Amino acid sequence: MRRQKIVCPHCGSTKVSKDPKMTHASAQEISMETGEPIGKLTTFIVFKCMSCGEGVYLEKFEAPEPPD
Repeated sequence: MRRQKIVCPHCGSTKVSKDPKMTHASAQEISMETGEPIGKLTTFIVFKCMSCGEGVYLEKFEAPEPPD
């Protein structure tokens, strides 16, 4: 399988590596009316651009569960 380069959406650099302080983050949408969480919890892998210092977040894709 071929590896693809991650491109920073802020500056366009390909000097992107995993953030040593934070490896992943989880987020969930919150309803504006009730303040309650809605939708499914999404996990992001956190990278850091070595050129501009901004964070780059990629959604972690998981294989679907096999049918019974």
